[in-house]
Amino acid sequence: MGPGEARPGSDHELAQRPPGSYATALDLRGRTALVTGAAGGIGRACALRLAAAGARVGAVDRDAAGLAELVDAAGRTPGAAGGAVEPYVLDLTDLDAAERAAAGTDVLVNNAGIQLVRPIEEFPPDVFHTVLTVMPEAPFRLIRGALPHMYEQGWGRIVNMSSVHGLRASAHPARREAARRPYAEARRCLDALNLLGRGGDGAAADDFGFLGLLLAGERDVAGFVTRTIGPVVAYDERRGTELLDTLDAYFASGMSPVRTKDELHVHVNTVAQRLERVARLLGDDWQSPARVLEVQLALRLHRLGALPGRG
Repeated sequence: MGPGEARPGSDHELAQRPPGSYATALDLRGRTALVTGAAGGIGRACALRLAAAGARVGAVDRDAAGLAELVDAAGRTPGAAGGAVEPYVLDLTDLDAAERAAAGTDVLVNNAGIQLVRPIEEFPPDVFHTVLTVMPEAPFRLIRGALPHMYEQGWGRIVNMSSVHGLRASAHPARREAARRPYAEARRCLDALNLLGRGGDGAAADDFGFLGLLLAGERDVAGFVTRTIGPVVAYDERRGTELLDTLDAYFASGMSPVRTKDELHVHVNTVAQRLERVARLLGDDWQSPARVLEVQLALRLHRLGALPGRG
């Protein structure tokens, strides 16, 4: 591969490949699509591919010149199966406009993102706010705008692009971690709602508790443990206390403080004091039937995660 040549399968190569050269059969004639961040890279490639499959593609970006080049490229491509690319110059920080743009969409590709790498202490607050608006919030508003039409016709597709930084950290990742993790959590909640037959409803991760681990396509075990017993774990690590061991013994003893003190070989008042501390960290209702089940599951998962050889 010589200097300046694109690696096969790279973003650049995909974006430049004639749509007719794709091997995977895809028929989207009569469908509408909306692709954000469509002026270049992966977004451009998605727009061209969808048009090649016959879709009428709304290409969304702030880069008017880039969109014009995309439209020209789509028009010069033979065998586009009747598809077309229509430019839509839009700043996704205009959330109301973004939601309106998605109305009537059959295929939604949330691809737009912002890249700025700085240490946290040097990161401009206004840019950070823009990142949070464009990356987690705008996709939510776009999905919100697209879903009514999809539900009405009983068909629709939503593709949410993420980043490798959602799985592997890199230096100065504040802008991506802050945006990608809430976005991934929202995606898991949407999957769980659909599996429960509650499409169109809203929910947060806390609403599902441990059921979210069973229902979601991706098991966010670490997130569940952190949400459920994170304050206790952090307190033990910071203070060198034994609240987690006390909870293990407490549950193993049938939630009896007297049997717990025998198990731990401490005074019953010590057990009571530790449980009071747990209540201050987790809330007074931590022993309610629903929450106590989640606490026990989180404890078990935390212990498994701490075993030698595990991440």
